This record gives sequence, C-alpha cells and structure tokens, in this order.
Amino acid sequence: MNEPVGHNLGATLLELESISRKLPPDPALRAWGERHLELAKPGLDDWCARAWWGMAAGELMARSLENPSRRDDALSLVDVSSFDEVEMARHAGGVILAAAHLGPRKTAMHGVLEESWPLMVWTHYAPQAMPAWMKDLPHVRFLDPMDLSTANFILGRSALHLRNGGILFGAPDVGSGARRITRRKFGADWQFSLGLPALARRLETPVFFTTALWKDRRVLLTATGLEAPPRGLSEDEWFQAWVDDYSARTDSVIASSPENLRFLRWIFSPDDFKRLLEPMESIGTA
Repeated sequence: MNEPVGHNLGATLLELESISRKLPPDPALRAWGERHLELAKPGLDDWCARAWWGMAAGELMARSLENPSRRDDALSLVDVSSFDEVEMARHAGGVILAAAHLGPRKTAMHGVLEESWPLMVWTHYAPQAMPAWMKDLPHVRFLDPMDLSTANFILGRSALHLRNGGILFGAPDVGSGARRITRRKFGADWQFSLGLPALARRLETPVFFTTALWKDRRVLLTATGLEAPPRGLSEDEWFQAWVDDYSARTDSVIASSPENLRFLRWIFSPDDFKRLLEPMESIGTA
C-alpha cells in the first residue's frame, strides 16, 4: 500500500475524512454495528464512515510514528494530558500503565516512549517488524507476551523492573498468557489477560488506564488511575473486580466512539483489510 506523499499528516487525515463520507458502507462493518451495537439507519451509515476513517487514519498514524522522517509530524497531532499523577506515583515506586486496543495503533505506546521514564513495554511485533531505532532506545526494554521463548520469565522480569521503580506498559484486553478472564459483552466473548493485574495485586503497584484516542482528527493521550480492589477479597474476586473496572472504561469507548475501534480490523482477513483501505492510496498521489 502506497504512502500518501506531498501532505503533512493533518492534511491527509482531513482528506481521508472526506473520502470516508463518499464510500458506501462496508458490509462487514455494517453487520458488526448492527449485531454488536444494535445500530440502525440512519445512524449506521455514519457509524460505518467513522469506523472506516478511524482504521485508515490509524494505519497512517502508526506508519508515520515508526518512520523517523515522519515521526515528528505524527507526534505533533498527539495532545498529552498531564502525567503529574503518574510522576508522583513513580517516585514512590513502580507504575503500571494499562493500555487498550483502542484508538490509532501503537500511538499510546509511542507517546509514552517520548517520556524519559525507565520503561518496559509488553508489545507484539511480527518478526523483524520493529524499526531498528526503537530497538536502540536506551531507556526502554520491549518484551513480547506472545513469544513463547520469553513467556516463562516475562512476569519475573517485569516484577523486578517495577520493584526498581520502573514503569510497565501493556494492554490486558488480549487473550495472551496462561491466566485470563472472559466477559460476554456487545454480543461477543472478550478475553482479558491477568498478567498485569497479577503484578498489581502482588506488588501493590498503582495502575493507570492509558489510552490514545481520536478526537477531532487529533489524538488525546491520557492516563487515569484505576482504583485497586479491596485487599480482603479472594484472588479470584480481586481479579474479577479489577477486570470489571478496566472493562467498564473500554466499554464506554466502544459504545460511543467508532473512530477508535481499531480492533475491527480483526474481522477482516489480511487481504480483505488491505482492500478495505485501498481508497486511501489515492491521497496525495494523483
């Protein structure tokens, strides 16, 4: 897929929005909105346009963030809410930033990379896909929770990092890891890994719900505290309460913000997703 040329990213996203309004609603997106959000006309067509724009814009954002020559342009569209509470918590010990698969792909992670914190990131990249410059960041260590060769020690290394006052970034709204909780919502089963909450419970580490979400063709990066469940609960009850709080926050985005539903790409095969985004190839190339 070609990269748009001759545009800054902000102008490209504006043009992309115009394209989204002219496209016929994608049948797969329409079916998902009807089934899982119980949407109906006339709002369904608008929802489909906004969802398509969010996925296309998210792909452009992720590529720009990973390209050193385009990175500053992309970061100029990211508005960072205050990290004061994270800084205060960090000075008292380790901190967990619990992200979610919402908003433009990889953007929350890249926003956090801009901080000078001692950082450990749980993220999955296809083999050889991580840009070389990211691997060389001196203050960051990346661990892949999907990599079987690291699965046996990822929690131990992360616990040591937190005990040493570091910050751990990861997203629990995935089915990775040996322990998980399933929730039935929006007409589907959603899995939540218990790796991050297990560390939070064991180490009594503060957790911040961290998202980078589209708002008016810009991205707002926020980190808000998650209140720890009472210590008197059993381990299972504690995990259930933690997931309930985290899940309620993701639910509000899913129900109200189609631009930020990047997980919808998973309803398409790789070839179908490529075809879905073909209209954005024409931006800046005519």
